[in-house]
Amino acid sequence: MLEADLNDVLIFVRVVEAGSFTEAGRRLGVPRSSMSRRLSALEKQLGVRLLHRTTRRLDLTELGRAYFERCAESLQQIGEAEQEVKAAQAVPTGRVRVSIPHDLGPQIAPIIADFSTQFPDVRVAVELSQRLVDLVGEGFDCAIRASAQLPDSTLIARRLVTNASGLYASPAYLEARGTPTGPADLAAHRLITFGRDTGPVSWALRREGDEETTEVTVRSSIRTNEPGFARDAVVAGAGIALLPGFLAAEAPPGGLVQVLEEYVGPGSSMFFIHPSARHVSATVRTLRDHLVGAFAAKDTLDHNR
Repeated sequence: MLEADLNDVLIFVRVVEAGSFTEAGRRLGVPRSSMSRRLSALEKQLGVRLLHRTTRRLDLTELGRAYFERCAESLQQIGEAEQEVKAAQAVPTGRVRVSIPHDLGPQIAPIIADFSTQFPDVRVAVELSQRLVDLVGEGFDCAIRASAQLPDSTLIARRLVTNASGLYASPAYLEARGTPTGPADLAAHRLITFGRDTGPVSWALRREGDEETTEVTVRSSIRTNEPGFARDAVVAGAGIALLPGFLAAEAPPGGLVQVLEEYVGPGSSMFFIHPSARHVSATVRTLRDHLVGAFAAKDTLDHNR
């Protein structure tokens, strides 16, 4: 167990290196009187004399020389370790562990692949799960989550993209059951919802440009806790679902048709989340910025089509 104050050890080493209290104090920005007092405290703590002091010179004792050599070497190693840590903060490197929901995997995978190509010194460990992981407790560096609104949290969140929700069905389902012409017609259709299987479900639909919403009470034909499953069920012809735009975009070409296109549901956002705003590693910071840039570029492309 270390008993000596590391600041006192540093002062001792710098005094020996400088050859005087005055010069060492100038380099460290510490008054000479404080330097002398701290060195005396170190000698008292160790129970040995480290320096012979005269008005003209400082001489190491035999034990003082051995102590100096070991301490100087240790301080150099500490300094090198600090530089390595700072360098790691400046350049993306090492391993980054990311939690991503299953249903967002197809959209995130190409961006992660591009990031890995650009930064080959980074090892990206992606874990796909619909479970809300404990980033700190389970050792994740960051996560991507989709939600209409993030709960209050000590986590730091950066919004990547926001899409309004829309009503979608498969062409086969609409051919068999007909196409609704207004929100009231939804009561006659098979409806697919996602969320926890507790309590009634309602959809808040709003005409684009209007502020008023129409509440539709939903009787679910299929209810699931995984949004991707709901989308796939719609593609399979099981009914109509209210899906976020970025989730519907992952359906096979021609697999989904938007119905009641003038109505939109609540917006759903995708967030990049990490545990703390302090001391964010260069790797996590660069991955976050890469994702932000990729979604911004995709949004610009979509608007220009």
